Amino acid sequence: MSIGEWNNSNVQETQAEGTSVGFSLWSIVARHPVVILFCLLMAGGLGALYYTQIDRTYESVTSLLIETKKPPALGDEIEARPSYEKTLMTHAEIVQSRSLIIKKAVADHNLDQLESLANKSNVVGAIVNDLAVEYEDPEALVLKIRYEGSNAKDCQRVLNAINETYGTYLEESSRDVGTETVALITSAHRDLTERLQLIESKYATFQKAEGAQLLWRNGQGVNVHQERQAELEKVRAELMVQRSILDARLQASQRAAADPQSREALLFEAIKELNPRQENDEPVLGRTEDTKETEQMRIGLQNYLDLVLKESELAQKFGADHPELIAIRRQLNLARSMIAGGDEDVEIGEDGMPKSSTPADLVEVYLRFLQDDLKSYDEQLAALKRQYDDEQEQSNKIQSVISQDQSFRSQLSNTQDLFDAVVDRLNEINLVDTYGGDRMEVLAEPFEGIQIAPSLTKVAAVALILGLVFGTALAWLVDLSDRVFRSADEIAQFLDAPVVGQIPTMRRRDMIPSKEYPEMDPILCTAHAPSSAGSEAYRAIRTSLYFSTSGQDHKMIQVTSPLPGDGKTTLSANLAISMARSGKRVLLIDCDFRRPSLHKLFGKSRVSIGISTVVSGRAEPEDATFSAEIENLDLMFCGPRPDNPSELLSSNQFASLLMSLNERYDFVLVDTPPLIPVTDSLAVAARVDGVILTIRIRKGVRVHATQCIEALRGVKARMLGIAVNSVQEGRKLGYDAYGYQKSYGYGYRYSYRYKYAPYEMYEYGEPVKPGGESELDEPARIAAQQSKFKSRS
Repeated sequence: MSIGEWNNSNVQETQAEGTSVGFSLWSIVARHPVVILFCLLMAGGLGALYYTQIDRTYESVTSLLIETKKPPALGDEIEARPSYEKTLMTHAEIVQSRSLIIKKAVADHNLDQLESLANKSNVVGAIVNDLAVEYEDPEALVLKIRYEGSNAKDCQRVLNAINETYGTYLEESSRDVGTETVALITSAHRDLTERLQLIESKYATFQKAEGAQLLWRNGQGVNVHQERQAELEKVRAELMVQRSILDARLQASQRAAADPQSREALLFEAIKELNPRQENDEPVLGRTEDTKETEQMRIGLQNYLDLVLKESELAQKFGADHPELIAIRRQLNLARSMIAGGDEDVEIGEDGMPKSSTPADLVEVYLRFLQDDLKSYDEQLAALKRQYDDEQEQSNKIQSVISQDQSFRSQLSNTQDLFDAVVDRLNEINLVDTYGGDRMEVLAEPFEGIQIAPSLTKVAAVALILGLVFGTALAWLVDLSDRVFRSADEIAQFLDAPVVGQIPTMRRRDMIPSKEYPEMDPILCTAHAPSSAGSEAYRAIRTSLYFSTSGQDHKMIQVTSPLPGDGKTTLSANLAISMARSGKRVLLIDCDFRRPSLHKLFGKSRVSIGISTVVSGRAEPEDATFSAEIENLDLMFCGPRPDNPSELLSSNQFASLLMSLNERYDFVLVDTPPLIPVTDSLAVAARVDGVILTIRIRKGVRVHATQCIEALRGVKARMLGIAVNSVQEGRKLGYDAYGYQKSYGYGYRYSYRYKYAPYEMYEYGEPVKPGGESELDEPARIAAQQSKFKSRS
């Protein structure tokens, strides 16, 4: 069962039994009841002292109904305007206003003479701080006013004064609108009327004088010259693009004409461009007419092209000296002389080509065509520029007229809006004068204040809660500082792993070696005292492992611990003996390269052949395996200690060795170093079928065990369980009905005194050279051990 699987089953069992994490809290409380009781008494005393010394506070409450007189509806126009009456929130703010209500209430009703307010330096501020105005539903129009004070009767008097003062305020604010306000609004109405008439007159004069220049569309003046400018700019942009293309073409043609190798290609381009047989008789490059010289050139262009093609065919077909080819070349020379300027007496070379030609050849004519077209584009662009500038001048004049028209329209619109607002305000004043205003009605008169603080019930409840909280926290701190497990259930719940067995404390002085195994250490109680309580504890662990690994043939189990001295080697050795005596073939491997001790328990000297030599390829597994004196049990020791045990245990050769050994035995037990000082055990944990963690009940075991569990989870190791070591006699650590008593079995009680060095100094020493400390150099003894093992294999 893995850690996660056991956790799920444990949670389900815990929930079924009605226990949870809260059970741990109740356990802490149960272990430290004196701490809880002390904190409760302290909290109760402090609460009583607080209740007797704190000043009493009283509260009085009153309720007000706020009614608003609304004017009658006079059509959609009036209804659409914002409401001018006060909201309930506004009334609440006015009631708490220092200047409007509270200050006037203090002055009119002598509130500063009250017993609870006489010693206040700022009476108005003190009343405001203790006053609260609430409303639950704005539609209900009901205000609830609360006042707190140190005197019950004074609370009632303060609320009566506020109610009366606020009622007076509402009556005054609901009276007729003052004559000064009416005069100001009437004067504004008159001024806006005169201003509106003046602007309308000026705008009419402007339209007669300047409006004729504008073209009107949908009531707005339009600048026609700007539209013409846009059209001219569009045509101008298209011509500039065409001119850029022509200019690039002219420059490319001029470079080709200067290059003898490219001049022939340019000649064919000129023939194609000036070909009189162009489709649709469209002018080339935008030209409208040709010169006389160009027209003469075009006459023989088509014949020239035909002769060139025919010359090429005859040259390929008959060779250079064929009569027909010579005749074609003469005709081709005549055509060339015609294109060159019409001179038929051109001197012909041996190849049939004229030796020279006049400057006015076809290429030059083609270049002149391109230059004439470029000049034509420049003239068109210049004409468009002049026309665009004329339209710009006219547009500027018209735009000034349009700006003045827009200014007049804006002034008229703004003035008309102000005029309409003033007219609406005059109408509202008349409505408020007749129908508007608010009034107040007291729904609940303020009563004499009742005590609200301090509350005996609240003080007692708070004292009880604080006493429990601080008592539980203090008990938890006391319990946390102990850091010792008290039961197997606590270990299983805290570490989230099952407890597979509990090993009682055994004292060295009570250990008696048997005559059957004199070389073995007396701590191997399963060999020396099979009926002892310790042996029974190891057999219980063996039984738990059998059940957890049922249905699987081969099992490779790692035994490790948090720190040195937890009894991992003792557990692995006794567990191996118990399994071997149950009929299982067992191999016990010592992988603690840092401080090997398994050979000492079985009375063996340090051997030169072991795990390190097999993994390094210097020996076979059979050579490093030795038979113990107990039937079905074989041993494999460390051998020479390597320089870096972690790398050896992490190697693929070590993993292959474990797989091969797992196929030969029913169980393979691997004794590894403690987890906290070194990381060797983690390398092995990822390669075995399961891990047993041995812990000793001592100070700090919680923290160390938790670190080990987290480390094993990190490498996804399968946790078979936890073996608890050094359980004191008579101490209840879980299974109360099966506690180990002195009367059970032999009653051995002995402690594990084979000490490791402190884990801060837990380092490996110098590697042991082969044969350095071994007593197995004797050939007879080595041969006897190996022959015994091979015969059993």
